[in-house]
Amino acid sequence: MRFDAEKVLKRVGIGILLVYVVLVGLHMSNGFTFSESLSMPVRDARMAATCPNEPQHVWEFIDRGPLTLGLFGLAGGDVYDLVCEIGLR
Repeated sequence: MRFDAEKVLKRVGIGILLVYVVLVGLHMSNGFTFSESLSMPVRDARMAATCPNEPQHVWEFIDRGPLTLGLFGLAGGDVYDLVCEIGLR
């Protein structure tokens, strides 16, 4: 069996793209504009990297609405550690 790096890279790239598109759609369905939704999967990935042992808190962060995002703006600074500790709900 021959390892084909090109096939693996294509599959990984397609997988990442599909997850990105799903997350953009999720954020749009939560009331964000298209332009806001385009940057949010990057924030979601950062949250997942900050808090890998708390999948419930990561999902609460991903499934947030515009009001929650406004609260993050008021809090200022880095909210990822705080959300990882206490969650959003």
